[in-house]
Amino acid sequence: MSNYKIGDFERRGNAMRLFLVNKDCDDYWGDDWNDRPYEHNAGIIYDEYVAGFVDIAVDLDSMLIEAAGDLSYMGNSEFCKEDFKANKAPFALIVPRDEYGFLPDFRKALLQNEYVWKFSYNDDYDTILSCPFVHVVKDSFGQV
Repeated sequence: MSNYKIGDFERRGNAMRLFLVNKDCDDYWGDDWNDRPYEHNAGIIYDEYVAGFVDIAVDLDSMLIEAAGDLSYMGNSEFCKEDFKANKAPFALIVPRDEYGFLPDFRKALLQNEYVWKFSYNDDYDTILSCPFVHVVKDSFGQV
């Protein structure tokens, strides 16, 4: 599976679908990937670049937060998907669940290393599988 890397994502709660591209593909793109904030402007990666997907779930004693954070109290993110592709920032973090279940501030968690795992575009598929906090629920390769 190491022939694939993360090309995009879609998050729902404590789960994500990671869209995979071929490892040697560097020109993948999606609609409005250069527009900020990504959570209101950018579309999912164009189908022609997708080589497969993997759905993952995060342990319930951890929290999955994305760069957009909880928009109900944080406002819009400062990122476009082009920033993620250029590795200017990860698109998601796994953080320990606090006793109240509040979503931590993405930027603070990143800068203060208060995360236990981070997800970035171009991460190798095998790296995802090595994360002790995630479980593969489904993939497009018939592995699960």
